[in-house]
Amino acid sequence: MSRWSRLCSGLRATLERSRMESEMDAELRFHIEAAAEDLVRGGVPPQEALRRARVEFGGMERTKEECRESRGVSLLDALVQDARYGLRMLRKNPGFTAIAVFTLALGIAANSTIFSFVSAVMFRKPTVSDPDRLMVVYGTNPTHLWGTIQNPVSAPNFFTWKRENRVFSDVAAADAFETANLTGQGEPERVSAKRVTANYFSILGVSPALGRTFAAGEDQSGNDHVVVLSHELWERRYGSDPKVVGATVRLDGENHTVIGVMPASLLLPAFQAQLWRPLILNPAQQSAAARENRNLFLFARLKPGVSTNQAQADIGALGRLAAEAFPEAEKSWGAATLTLQEFTIQVFGFGPVWVMLMCAVGFVLLISCANVAGLLLARATGRGKEMAIRVAIGAGRGRLIRQLLTETGLIALLGGALGLVLTLWGTRLLQLGFSHYEAARTLQLRMDGHVLLFATAISLLAAVLFGLAPALRAGTVDVYTILKNDSATVSAGRRRSRMRSLLVAGEVALAVFSLTGAGLMIKGIYDDLYANLRFDPQNLLTAQITLPGARY
Repeated sequence: MSRWSRLCSGLRATLERSRMESEMDAELRFHIEAAAEDLVRGGVPPQEALRRARVEFGGMERTKEECRESRGVSLLDALVQDARYGLRMLRKNPGFTAIAVFTLALGIAANSTIFSFVSAVMFRKPTVSDPDRLMVVYGTNPTHLWGTIQNPVSAPNFFTWKRENRVFSDVAAADAFETANLTGQGEPERVSAKRVTANYFSILGVSPALGRTFAAGEDQSGNDHVVVLSHELWERRYGSDPKVVGATVRLDGENHTVIGVMPASLLLPAFQAQLWRPLILNPAQQSAAARENRNLFLFARLKPGVSTNQAQADIGALGRLAAEAFPEAEKSWGAATLTLQEFTIQVFGFGPVWVMLMCAVGFVLLISCANVAGLLLARATGRGKEMAIRVAIGAGRGRLIRQLLTETGLIALLGGALGLVLTLWGTRLLQLGFSHYEAARTLQLRMDGHVLLFATAISLLAAVLFGLAPALRAGTVDVYTILKNDSATVSAGRRRSRMRSLLVAGEVALAVFSLTGAGLMIKGIYDDLYANLRFDPQNLLTAQITLPGARY
């Protein structure tokens, strides 16, 4: 019989369980009575014949199990029975259930909360049109303070690479460092602002929610007093008033006309801004001297049929040509390109620190599993007779293991559900902690499909980790000794005590390892902040003042 046929047969048998059980009982009684009649005809008294027939036939429950297996009813029906029995046992011990579920939920929540941040960066696509075809072009220099990645480029390189590249349909530029003083309606506010070329939003492929974006010519001097607001700033400062389009706001002491509001879906963690202004690139910024001023990131759309590897090769060649043509300004400098998502991942630095953090919360989950396993072993000590009786009436070792794994699976399911609730709170707290960081705030940590799958996976893993040892221990029940003498529970308790001791030792080892790793990481951060300052930072404050260009 094929696997599909057995599954269908098992499902049908489960749905018709009452009728099949009645037929099975009747069939078994018929066979026993027939065997007893044969013995009676041989001269055995009726009562003795019935007893012998039952003995020769074997345990009724074991025979029923074999019949169920032959009819395909065992798997589904047994799982339902085990689940019902497991729920009754958990309701019977509410204290144990609450402690086990909450302990497991804490470990799952810690892992899922940290993973929500990883998911927001690693798996969530940028909210632009065809994000896999949108590239970020940046400068590289192994001798520079910023290292080999994430360096802005100069305006002369922007003009040259836009004109001479063979892989991009269009290239836009955005100022890497820009803020603005927003005054007028409401309290004065320092906002994150970006100056961008007029084609910036068209390359992103994002349309405004209100109004329009920059038109050709508005990135020229004298026509640049226009501004596009982010959805967040429009909601918070202007109360989602649609009449803000066309209104005048003051930026750095100068009047600007609001021409549009971008949609709430536009979230670019590595390049987010609260408003955008036109970027003016005049002829003076195309001179050789302007090559020292590296303050632009470039955004480009791949031409149809061009791969990211081809784009990297083309931009790398242009970077080497710039270094050869202008050795004084471009020495050691090169160029590279990444997709917007890859660039964002590098901005948030998913490297050893995040690996250590995920390992640390993984150890927390292992400690939680060890705690729950210890609780299950302690609980199993009091269930020795129950398991012995189940074996005596026909339950096999596999059935006992399956029953206990079902109970641990229920605990894992409840722990996972509670862990998801705690994860919702954890992600909100994490988002609140990032509220002062523009790039991280735009990640919008939430419970997405990747987090749900991750939480489900670690719940199943936890069920195996903390349920396997007690289940295997229950499969080695010494029926004769336990039923004969209560002292067997003492010797069994000693064996379980040794296993609990191993679990406790494992917990201590994991805790020491986690604390050691956390201490080393904190020391490393402290050394990076203070070890090479060569002056006493105690009671020393720093301040930054940005003077508006219109007045100074």
